[in-house]
Amino acid sequence: MKKYVKWIMASVVLSLTVVLNMSVVDQQVYAVSYPYKATLSGQNQVPPVESSASGEAEFTAPANGIIKYRVNITGISNASGAQIHAGTEGQNGDVVADLLYTPTSQNREMPYGMIFRGDLDESSLKGPMAGKTIDDLAAAMDSGEIYLNVQTREHPDGEIRDQLSNTDKIVNVGSNPDSSKETWQTFKDPENEFSIEYPSSWQLKPAENRFATTDLTIMHSNGFQDGFVTMSYNIVPEALTQIIKEYGADQKDIEDAFKIIFPTLLTSSSAAFDSFHQVEDTDYNKYKVDGYGTASTIFSFEQSGLDFAGWSVGALTGNKIFWFHYAAGPNQFDPNFPTAERMLESIKLLDK
Repeated sequence: MKKYVKWIMASVVLSLTVVLNMSVVDQQVYAVSYPYKATLSGQNQVPPVESSASGEAEFTAPANGIIKYRVNITGISNASGAQIHAGTEGQNGDVVADLLYTPTSQNREMPYGMIFRGDLDESSLKGPMAGKTIDDLAAAMDSGEIYLNVQTREHPDGEIRDQLSNTDKIVNVGSNPDSSKETWQTFKDPENEFSIEYPSSWQLKPAENRFATTDLTIMHSNGFQDGFVTMSYNIVPEALTQIIKEYGADQKDIEDAFKIIFPTLLTSSSAAFDSFHQVEDTDYNKYKVDGYGTASTIFSFEQSGLDFAGWSVGALTGNKIFWFHYAAGPNQFDPNFPTAERMLESIKLLDK
């Protein structure tokens, strides 16, 4: 009977893991980072304006030639305009892009004020930024040379404003020649199941509870397009545990079972994306998770108009399934891949 155990385990495990695999990555596509922020007030105007209105603005880093923005205003429900301008703090400058009442913006008046959001691309740029790229706009924001201004009928030159600044600005670890100097920290799972080392400049986001699909997310501080890692470590159904005990399956049987189900998992999970392409054949020998054999592959995918490259590593470790996913925008996948590899290699399974 033992010769059938890998097929039995495969069918049992498949019922659980089909819904766990790339859906973890898919969730992170929507975890957009907005590193550029501004806190708007009348006192930031030049000259200052007496106003009880205020606002919060957030802009993403450039991705595929687009910067997304969202602005929440309190105390103004009838703004006549909102733009970003070229100018440092204390200086008035020319408009470089409109944010309100544009073809790509969504505007909503609320009882307390208004909300508007939208996208900026090269065609949005005007004035000093005309003919330049979205990356040029981001560079100007990094330098403190862009401010956001909201106008009203009472204050046609602007009622509230603030400089846009990059609150998450750090060195890009993956493409930094001195990345060897990056400090690393160790995260230990509160349930004492695993530990992992990660760069201190990446953002660590443990799951809020034990029932979350993803146990841990580690995201590059520049945003998810520069790279993020997700991990999950899940107990498989009791039926699998009983099969392992009854038929005396060893770790090799378990790894053989995983080789059977991994291609099916890959095919099933690809449906979660707008497009999916496996770039490399599945490798069953290159990586290990704390001594356990794995299946790994590299792929590309598109979701919500954004392109990504991804790397997934999975392992069956006794009665648990371990998943490690790394993804990034196409231009940052290779530079930050060694960092992801080092994270994978540092993993220790504490409950084996």
